[in-house]
Amino acid sequence: MVASIIFVLMNFVELPLIIILIAQKMWQFIHAFPVFIYLVINKTIRNGLLRKFRLKTQVSSMISYTH
Repeated sequence: MVASIIFVLMNFVELPLIIILIAQKMWQFIHAFPVFIYLVINKTIRNGLLRKFRLKTQVSSMISYTH
């Protein structure tokens, strides 16, 4: 919310460059953070991403029947 307030203020008041940079980084963090939450909590998404980057191999199970 602070980042959005700063972006609105930028339209009316000239702000120092450091404030603008901080607001930009906060905005990026706010919108990127849910991705990391999903990767930490959701095992299926995490394993799929690891397999996509070939950091984890998929275990295939074969069922054999003996008579």
